[in-house]
Amino acid sequence: MKKKVLTVILSAALVSTFFVPVSGAEFTCPEPATESFSDSTDKVTDSKTLQPEEKSSELSENPDVSSNEQSAALDDEDEVIGPDKLELVKGPDKSPYLLGSITGINTIDLTGLILKLSDDTKTCEATMDECLSDWMADSIGNLYTGSLLDSNFKQITDNDYDVYLGPGEYYALIDYSEGVDVKVPISIRVPDETPVLTKTGPDRYEATSKIWDRSAYGFFTPETTGSYAILSGEDHPAFLFDESGKNVSEQNGVFDLQAGHKYTILNTEFFSETEAHISAELAYNIASIEPVGDFSQKTTYYTPVDFNRGGFTAKEKVGIGERWNGKIKINYVNGESEIISSRNGKNKYGMSVQRYVIYNGKSEYPDAGTYDVHIGIQGSDKETVIKNVSVKKSSAMPTINNSGTKSLSVGRREVCARIKTGKSTRYVVSGDFQQYNSQRAGISIYTERNGILDWNGYFGYVQNRKACSLKPNTVYYLVFNLYDTWAEKDSVSFTLKPQSASISKCAARMKDSAYTYTGKAITPSVDVSVDSASGTYLFKDIDYTLTYKNNINVGTATVIIKGKGTYSGSLKLNFKIQLRKPVLKSVKKSGSTDVKLTWKKTTGATGYEIYRTSGNSWKKIASVNSTSYTDKKLEKGTLYKYKIRAYKNVNGKKQYSEYSPQKSVKR
Repeated sequence: MKKKVLTVILSAALVSTFFVPVSGAEFTCPEPATESFSDSTDKVTDSKTLQPEEKSSELSENPDVSSNEQSAALDDEDEVIGPDKLELVKGPDKSPYLLGSITGINTIDLTGLILKLSDDTKTCEATMDECLSDWMADSIGNLYTGSLLDSNFKQITDNDYDVYLGPGEYYALIDYSEGVDVKVPISIRVPDETPVLTKTGPDRYEATSKIWDRSAYGFFTPETTGSYAILSGEDHPAFLFDESGKNVSEQNGVFDLQAGHKYTILNTEFFSETEAHISAELAYNIASIEPVGDFSQKTTYYTPVDFNRGGFTAKEKVGIGERWNGKIKINYVNGESEIISSRNGKNKYGMSVQRYVIYNGKSEYPDAGTYDVHIGIQGSDKETVIKNVSVKKSSAMPTINNSGTKSLSVGRREVCARIKTGKSTRYVVSGDFQQYNSQRAGISIYTERNGILDWNGYFGYVQNRKACSLKPNTVYYLVFNLYDTWAEKDSVSFTLKPQSASISKCAARMKDSAYTYTGKAITPSVDVSVDSASGTYLFKDIDYTLTYKNNINVGTATVIIKGKGTYSGSLKLNFKIQLRKPVLKSVKKSGSTDVKLTWKKTTGATGYEIYRTSGNSWKKIASVNSTSYTDKKLEKGTLYKYKIRAYKNVNGKKQYSEYSPQKSVKR
């Protein structure tokens, strides 16, 4: 019996994490020693449906099967078209599943599943060796796709459940080909016993849950009905689900839970753990918020420096920094209260302070004027309001003129310093922020437009305590991103200092190191930066001038960068001027023993050298000043390869181009 060969074809694309049936499949099955079947995993050819009349041509294009083997396979009267029937012999080893462990068909473990495959000629059994993935293979090499069905055999899509499937009976549809499939029962349940979220202190509740399967989740049951702030490590849980698998309503990490009900908690902090320690506090609503200390209306904000978009669903709310370094008192409905920072504080439930103004203007950020500053807590509509706070253009900010040190208020994650340069173009900048002490953090530089910082006017960057190149008599803003250390200080100092230097210590480069000879002066542009790590560049004709030497003829040319203004000294760069690489137009047989080569003329070339090989080494066979050459008396039946290069005589020496691409001919 000859080897059977068929093709696996997908009939549709994969949707989300589910799989769709295939329209045809290769069937393999153990047979006696006189027969063998191919592994279908090597024969997936196309994602389109193969029509019956196309099968012959599809097989003929298979590079792994010779034409004789193809013909034999097609002529084999016992060729297998595919199993006509699939039957379930044994279900998977894993059953049932706990609530929270199934997020789709690809999370079902089919290890241990045994199927019976049969057609008109044979019957065999196969096991599943691995979990379901994009394609799943049985123990004898057959491929399957699958989908998830409900108890009524209706296919489940990702729109039919929130994140997890609830308890109940389901089916994994294992699909071999259209109409040939088997339904594997799958059960999902909630554990009979779950740890109780028990009171351990005033309004404090705790439980320890086992972590189930491969997912980061556990179960618990509250002993008291109420609104809970679930605390897990540093963060709130990613998700909380009830016994039906639905999301529990929450607001900023506070969940409404019912005593005696079972809940699933999912948190990435549980990964690789065997137990989940769950801590919770009964959360009380905020009754009021009041300012503590001096929130003077004389405090000035600057636009757009102190404002940020994002964090609010209402378009008219624009986030604002904090320039008072004040505190707010939060009063809860149970009579308790707490005082936290109005700049970076969080209440005892982990909710952050938020500040905003109302702005409905056309500009992206609030215009200069007076605004009411609202200070509140995430998730609560209670707030305190500081009325009629002044907002000015960023051009009104305290400014360092050419040199000096200023203290800057930390009101948000970005601290901004306004500077105005003098005659100098080289400045050393520094800030005393913790993460900038490494001298590796970048300080972004922006320009000013119409009296305000232009967030679209990015100019470059400079590392802390390093020098940058700036235009003379120009306003810039230097922006420090404080990341997570912004809350450590309410103010920082910033220093600007002009510095002269030799241009020989700068970094210079050209776009290319070699240029094509034209017979005219070659004057490539040069980029000069403060140093190799700098994000700013010097200015031509302000910081330096360029002159060129030996930049017409083929050979080595030089550009001289001479310092000017803030910069002294000079710096040289060399570059090559070379002939254009020739191109062979044709390499053809000529007469009975010759080969004729032709090529285009190379501008400025004195002549050309011709090279040939019929083996592994190249040999120069001629030097000519024309654009053709005939290689004579060659051996018949031999393959010859040719390449040429142009040269120009400069001061008694040959200056060469690169070699042409090779061409070959068999004589």
